[in-house]
Amino acid sequence: MNVHIIRTDDVDDGLVEDVINILNSAPGHMKFLNGSGHISTPSLEPVRKKVDVDTFDQVLLRDPGEVKFLLRIPEYTKVVSWDKLFNACKLYRKEYDIGDSEFVVLLTELSNKKNWFSAFDIENRRDAFIQTTLWEFYIPGESTYPVAFEIAANILQSKMFDSYDELLENTHQEPRGCMNDLNQDKRNITFKLRTGDICEDCQQIISEKKIDVMHVQQVFSIFNKIRSEMLYLQQFRSNLAPGKIVVDMAKKALNFPDYGQLVVNLTPLEMSVYLLLLDHVDGLTFPDFIDHMEELEEFYKDLTPSANLVSLKKNIENLAWNNDGSLSQKISNINRKLVKVLGKDIAGFYRIQGASSVRRSISFDRNLVMIKE
Repeated sequence: MNVHIIRTDDVDDGLVEDVINILNSAPGHMKFLNGSGHISTPSLEPVRKKVDVDTFDQVLLRDPGEVKFLLRIPEYTKVVSWDKLFNACKLYRKEYDIGDSEFVVLLTELSNKKNWFSAFDIENRRDAFIQTTLWEFYIPGESTYPVAFEIAANILQSKMFDSYDELLENTHQEPRGCMNDLNQDKRNITFKLRTGDICEDCQQIISEKKIDVMHVQQVFSIFNKIRSEMLYLQQFRSNLAPGKIVVDMAKKALNFPDYGQLVVNLTPLEMSVYLLLLDHVDGLTFPDFIDHMEELEEFYKDLTPSANLVSLKKNIENLAWNNDGSLSQKISNINRKLVKVLGKDIAGFYRIQGASSVRRSISFDRNLVMIKE
């Protein structure tokens, strides 16, 4: 059975590839495929909504020592209805002639009106959406593992429950470490991911619904893969610390002397974005970049002293206004290059963090930065 993973244009394709690699690492008859193209975010008509800080828990437990970290709550988020998300799956299914027995799963950075991280379409039963943002408030690391978990869980849940009422009736108010924990307190999500289990009550439902044993076994394998990698990475990351970074302006490169002199080469526009975010420790929203065009221009002039002034200004304007996704593309390219050279874990210290609906920032200590002219 094929499962087509598609995305809205705000989701990094690297995330999709990482998720698919995890899902396909477990043997079974489900094959997870990277869908063609992407869904236009504006076509879903998202509504910009102010975040209610009072209901958004800001203090999180992020490691075994229960060290508390404070993350910046997004001021606004983009919200869309379930109907529009499921309709996007239907349109994709129709355009690419996806068979009725195959799944279509949409990954999106958009929030949704019911504030669920994921859901399957109870009418079609072969379409689902997964939200890829805000996971950093509830679990350590990137969203790759919870997104992969939710994809596998939704496919199995769509076979277990014939209505949302039945689903809610059988979800667990008190967390058990089961796939079907309700997790109204989203901080409990990490318990479910690290346990990677399906409780006896839910196994009974699986048995009563006569769900293919091989399908269930593959889902268990995916859960175990996620669980083991998360535990390993937690132990590994506890021994990691960011090292020095040398910003070489002449060569337009980031040098990492503490990691074997590794070098990440950037384009002038990519370096301009990185330098601007280094200067703004609290980060910038996309609209903020428009207010900092002069700073971007100065960085770009230093990096391309022979550039034509008219062309230079046009490039910076397109970047700051994110015309044709210019800013989004530069941030994705920077992160991809860092991961390719440093590996995902070390790159995590230096990557540009944050989804499109929140501030983009680089989190490591600026005392580690040296600028080389």
